Amino acid sequence: MFIANLFENYVAESAQRVVVLYPGRFQPFHLGHKEVFLALQAKFGRDNVFIATSNKTELPKSPFNFSDKFQFMTAAGIPADRILEVSSP
Repeated sequence: MFIANLFENYVAESAQRVVVLYPGRFQPFHLGHKEVFLALQAKFGRDNVFIATSNKTELPKSPFNFSDKFQFMTAAGIPADRILEVSSP
């Protein structure tokens, strides 16, 4: 049995709400990230899935700040209310 199966069984048996955080640097956010987000929403529901990313920038590997990433995400169709700024994703 895989850990994912144990988790799914727990969720199915409990009446508690599951909140899913999809954390990352997203430097830059791209359509592959969007597909993962949509798959998570399909599995856990629109209101239960959030993207978490920070405002940290570090050249050259992390040039985009939170505002930049927010714009990339919303331009890709991610709802603004599903995007969270965190200090450490």
